[in-house]
Amino acid sequence: MQLNLEREIGRRPQLVLQRSVADTNHFAVHGGVPTVVCGPLGGNTCRANEYVEVDSLVPITRTYVQTVMDLLGVRG
Repeated sequence: MQLNLEREIGRRPQLVLQRSVADTNHFAVHGGVPTVVCGPLGGNTCRANEYVEVDSLVPITRTYVQTVMDLLGVRG
């Protein structure tokens, strides 16, 4: 996924470790499965006036699609 995202945004993605309350915690904490959360840009998460930067949806969608294709062994 990281290489696909790197191709889409034209630079290395910033990797951070954060505590959060999200569904991914069930995989990471309870299941012991390393988990990557990757999504569009935005702000005010889980607060009033939460928003997403619409222009960031296309590159992240392409990243997801290419990653799934990679996992399935499909060449794009």
